[in-house]
Amino acid sequence: MALNTDTTSSRRETEQQIEARFLIAQDSKPSQEQLELQASLRQTFAGLAVRINDRVADGREKSLAITHLEEALMWAGKAIFS
Repeated sequence: MALNTDTTSSRRETEQQIEARFLIAQDSKPSQEQLELQASLRQTFAGLAVRINDRVADGREKSLAITHLEEALMWAGKAIFS
């Protein structure tokens, strides 16, 4: 029995969409603009983390605030390079 070409094509397209969700910056050559934006955001987020560290009392909330800045930077990077 032969596979339907439309079904095979649709399945491959779905697989490609899923695989694209797992790409990282190193999987392609990023543009200079992308790299500069990422560096700028990294500097901004690091500056925020330093301000939080300097001005907020130690505790779970402070730790979570800094962790969420790290997470936000990760997602921004994903958005920049996708």
